[in-house]
Amino acid sequence: MAKWVALLRGINVSGHRPIRMAELRSWMEELGLDKVATYIQSGNIVFSAQDRSAGRLAQRIRAQILTHSGFDVPVVLRSAARMSSIAKANPFPAEAAREGKNVSVLFLSGKPKADGLVALSEVDSGDDQFEAIGKEIYVLCPNGAARTKLLSGSALRKLGVDATGRNWKTVMKLNEMLAEL
Repeated sequence: MAKWVALLRGINVSGHRPIRMAELRSWMEELGLDKVATYIQSGNIVFSAQDRSAGRLAQRIRAQILTHSGFDVPVVLRSAARMSSIAKANPFPAEAAREGKNVSVLFLSGKPKADGLVALSEVDSGDDQFEAIGKEIYVLCPNGAARTKLLSGSALRKLGVDATGRNWKTVMKLNEMLAEL
């Protein structure tokens, strides 16, 4: 069985698109996913599955959520091996160790458009920094993620792919959950 994490974008944010985690786990079990667990209310699902196709699994999960909730929620999947690689590739390890909430990872549904990365680099973001590695963008926000313009919807739309962010503490917790699966 393959181990996966599904990262949902835009649920349970300021009361919008509410989905209870118990319901979400139930919907995933209806799909035949095994050992389903969720982490916090922002839409992190850890599970195992026979299916080894990230694209197919993401489509099935997205359709299941739409069927049950009426919300079309972008879903980004990462394998356990990829999540481990993401943790090791962090270009801001000292900052992540010191203050995990100031480092985030944007998980992208595909490779970002080159002009989108250029546009992101032109965002007036003060001391914030980012580095794109494959289908992830690591973001360092020394003044806090809530204040950065790099994580805003208008900045992320420039990338041309679905994106959902998680702070470093969440990334590490999801890796821990995958290891225990």
